[in-house]
Amino acid sequence: MTVRTFADNSKWPLEGVTCRVREHVRPGEHVPQGIELELRLVGPLLTQAQRERLLRAANSCPVHNMFCGGMVDGIKTSLEGL
Repeated sequence: MTVRTFADNSKWPLEGVTCRVREHVRPGEHVPQGIELELRLVGPLLTQAQRERLLRAANSCPVHNMFCGGMVDGIKTSLEGL
C-alpha cells in the first residue's frame, strides 16, 4: 500500500505490485529470525531510479518498521531480478 500510494502521489506509471515473502524460522521457535520480501514492480515505463525510490518507500513502510523490531535479522526487501 505504501508503494502504491507513493507511486500514485508521484504520478509514476506503476501498474501493479506483487510481493513474494520468505520467513526464516528456526525449528521449535515461533518468531521468525528474519523475512525476505521480493517486490515485483509492474510498469514497463518505470525508470530504474523510480524503481529504486519505490524500494526505499517499501523499506520505510510503518508495518515494515513494526515487524523489524522483534526479529534478529529484520526484513530484507529486494526488487525481483536484481
